[in-house]
Amino acid sequence: MKINLGIIFIRNFWLSVLLLAIVVFGIGYFCLIKQDLQVLRPGGSFDINAYEEIIASQKIYLTKIKKLAEDYKKLDQTSLKKLDSVISTHPDLPGLMLAIDRARGVSGLKVTNISFTTEKGITKIYLELADGGYENFKAFLKNIEENARIMDVKKLSISVKNKKYTVEINSYYQQ
Repeated sequence: MKINLGIIFIRNFWLSVLLLAIVVFGIGYFCLIKQDLQVLRPGGSFDINAYEEIIASQKIYLTKIKKLAEDYKKLDQTSLKKLDSVISTHPDLPGLMLAIDRARGVSGLKVTNISFTTEKGITKIYLELADGGYENFKAFLKNIEENARIMDVKKLSISVKNKKYTVEINSYYQQ
């Protein structure tokens, strides 16, 4: 007895179509739909509770920012200028020149050379001073130390014979 597949297919046509449809829909489900259904589960991207938690935390953050803004408006402008003189929001080379000139004037030294470089929140000042004794130089350093602006003396060299002093100072600013 010879089995003819065509006859079996024709006799069971609807059953074959049903099996083929189940296979196609099964493959489609696992390849396409199952991944998209995971976003609907708890913790998925369509989970409303997760977004409500984010919104609640953002509201708390917003109230903190509003309070900070109110506190800022209450601040005295002279206090803000004083804070800006301690650590500026920009390099402020004229302010640094003034501070160095004041320190120089108190000490009685003469500036023979000065240069500035600015990078990443630091202004480096290279300074050569002359025409003064060691006590004058100490007075200059004391005045730099007591200045409202934050300044660090990084290097210094003293030439006693020539009465010359070389100083490298770092001053800081916010970027």
